[in-house]
Amino acid sequence: IKKEAEVTFIDYGNQDTVAFSNIRPLDPRFRSLPGQAHEARLSFVKLVGPTSEYQQEAVDRFSQLCEGRKLVANIDHKEGSLLHLRLIDPENPASTSDPFACINADLVADGLAMIDRKGCNYLASYPQVVKRLRDSVLAAKRDRLGIFEFGDVEEDD
Repeated sequence: IKKEAEVTFIDYGNQDTVAFSNIRPLDPRFRSLPGQAHEARLSFVKLVGPTSEYQQEAVDRFSQLCEGRKLVANIDHKEGSLLHLRLIDPENPASTSDPFACINADLVADGLAMIDRKGCNYLASYPQVVKRLRDSVLAAKRDRLGIFEFGDVEEDD
């Protein structure tokens, strides 16, 4: 007799085989809820790529900025079911004085992300956000942060 069940996790949508002893009934009031996770990416920017020596630093910084925090996700664009999000930390004092302050721009200012001109065909619809991101790139270059540690670099894609 099989003592395991194939389950679908509604938060991430992944599936796994789980022992019956690790399964609990779901409260009836939650049984009609759809999955709560959505496929998403950051609006306007892309982290440095997997071949970059700064990639792990970028992932770690993103985790540091997001994990354990209650963030506001502004949907800037929908590409099919993929959401393009601007992540805002309402606890960050900069977000109260700058309407374009966001984690996306913080990653750019740290030299760990670049403006995604190819993957974000909606950039022209957000000129003030693009200006904020360009200012963040200039700050990263000036302070020689992340990928700008040894000077200016050109995107090669």
